[in-house]
Amino acid sequence: MADKTKLTVNLTEDAITALRELADGRGISLGQALGQAIADQKYFSDEVSKGGKVLIEKPDQTVREIVLR
Repeated sequence: MADKTKLTVNLTEDAITALRELADGRGISLGQALGQAIADQKYFSDEVSKGGKVLIEKPDQTVREIVLR
């Protein structure tokens, strides 16, 4: 198990709502949801920095590129 560090963050109500939805949808804690979101963002960022693209294919078969901020 990885070492853990306690961290206090200030989030907007919208961010808290989104985090709760992610956690509830996956049946995990808020901390786990936040950790997964950070890991996902890091993965996408690393791939884009290596020249990759993040694409979403919709049910109607259209494909859109996700532009990271």
